[in-house]
Amino acid sequence: MGKDLLYKDYQTDQKFTLTTSSPTGVAVTSARTKKGDLFLVDVNTQLKFRNVTIDIKVDTSSNVIHYVYQLFTTIIVDELAPVLNAIFGFRVPDQMSDKIELQYLHSMLG
Repeated sequence: MGKDLLYKDYQTDQKFTLTTSSPTGVAVTSARTKKGDLFLVDVNTQLKFRNVTIDIKVDTSSNVIHYVYQLFTTIIVDELAPVLNAIFGFRVPDQMSDKIELQYLHSMLG
């Protein structure tokens, strides 16, 4: 009971984040969080080349009983045509999560 009084509203999570980038357009961010017996790790990678941006995110969580991961990728093509952007996204292992989006951009000035 004494331990509950001391630690009841106290956060004991531990988080470590590392970010690095290069002049060629690659950025990588990695984070690790420990919440009790649960470890959460995510790695984000972004690559920019001309008008294409590729974002890849890997989320993992593990404890003594199980290990879960998820990979989410987004590909953005700016100015596919002068007034059109394209966004493609998908998540692994969820094959039903595929998404394609087209954005039509136009000026209302006239």
